[in-house]
Amino acid sequence: MLLRQWLTLTLSLIGVGLCGCDAPKQADVDEQKNPHFVEGKERAKARDFKGAVDAFEHALDANPNSALAHFELGMLYENDEQNEWRYVLALYHYYRAYQLRPNAYPADNAKVRIQVCRQELAKSESLAPLYPSMQRELEKLREENSQLRRQVEFLQGQALARSSNTAAPSPTALVTKTNPVIETPETVRTTTPTPASDRTAASPLSGTRKHTVRDHETFASIARLYKLRTESVMAANPSIVPTRLRSGQTLTIPAS
Repeated sequence: MLLRQWLTLTLSLIGVGLCGCDAPKQADVDEQKNPHFVEGKERAKARDFKGAVDAFEHALDANPNSALAHFELGMLYENDEQNEWRYVLALYHYYRAYQLRPNAYPADNAKVRIQVCRQELAKSESLAPLYPSMQRELEKLREENSQLRRQVEFLQGQALARSSNTAAPSPTALVTKTNPVIETPETVRTTTPTPASDRTAASPLSGTRKHTVRDHETFASIARLYKLRTESVMAANPSIVPTRLRSGQTLTIPAS
């Protein structure tokens, strides 16, 4: 059922006339200079399919209008014989490549591949009614995927910072280890633990707010509402997976 929805969505995006193409423009060269795009080409050449897909997805995060990145993803998915959605995913990316640059490379190539993918899909799938609104759902999935990737990278950075801080012993610890203190009655009196009431620290969540999630909201839209970074809101709610954000959930909104 889900495969059929992807298929109907992708085919609904292709209900436009395809026309001839002109020579590539400067945008072609600029897109190829993107470091993620370069990495994707290298990984594809090395037959690292997953690494190439991740690299081109990062290229689209940096430049959502990269027709070349979409075209490269289309070719990768079309040739992934282990993926039952290969033609659906390839068709989407080929069409986006054509839509972004209809009068220059790779539009001609994308038109050819679009026809091939449609023919392959027609062999095994009957066409259900087309719903243009599904395009928004697909873009929402892409945004949530990007949010999740940024959250993972943010949390990995925090973990690395914590491990760096705990790796080296503090100067006080070194002095204590190399110069042990001989306990005397005076030493015992001066090292008596401070009462708990004197050691109370400010809560790291002080100044936070609560937000009840509404329909169609995402971490990105909620962060914009409070003029915060998306990563800050996600870090304040580590137990909530962005792709599972649902109406009625309560989020913690950091002070800044």
